[in-house]
Amino acid sequence: MQRLESATRGDSAEQLDKSASTSDVLVLIHPNNPTGTRFPVEELLAWQTRLDARGGWLVVDEAFMDATPEASLAPFCPRSGLILLRSLGKFFGLAGARVGFVLAPPQVLERLAGLLGPWAVSSPARWVATRALADHDWQQANRRYLAALLRRRGLPPRRRLQPLSVGPHVGCGTAAGPVSARGDPDPAVHQAAEPETRFSGNRSGLGTA
Repeated sequence: MQRLESATRGDSAEQLDKSASTSDVLVLIHPNNPTGTRFPVEELLAWQTRLDARGGWLVVDEAFMDATPEASLAPFCPRSGLILLRSLGKFFGLAGARVGFVLAPPQVLERLAGLLGPWAVSSPARWVATRALADHDWQQANRRYLAALLRRRGLPPRRRLQPLSVGPHVGCGTAAGPVSARGDPDPAVHQAAEPETRFSGNRSGLGTA
């Protein structure tokens, strides 16, 4: 029988470290909502490595990660035992498009694609999403805007995270392909993203509900 562990807002690094040794699947919201708690990349990969050694999985919901992409595990995908969930409904303010994507090993993406079918994304949603993901200038401007907004409220963003003592890890591959369903409405994030939205570029492999 598989053991599934879902991290809650009160879970400490020590508790999650223990769960990585006793669970088959560890589900982590990263960064956490509403606390914003994050863990160092090295620590997350150490948990993933231990889970994968037993045939387990680290499933990370990175729906709020676009504001701090340096903390994402996306550069290490595809990676055995790691599944990332991403959404355009938060940082991009596109909850109505109902678009998200998965970064995972090819065999997982193939199974998800089969479950979703060939028309999981409407043409308008695909058009908007591909341009939003490719508009790096707007993304950088929005990150600066959100950081300035936090500072004005006396909540300066934190950049450096302190890891536990963990062993070495090896990353592999690049973020690839996908399909999944996400994109919940989040008025607070949507209202905070006041800069004008612009779209350009192209990207494929999106999924929606």
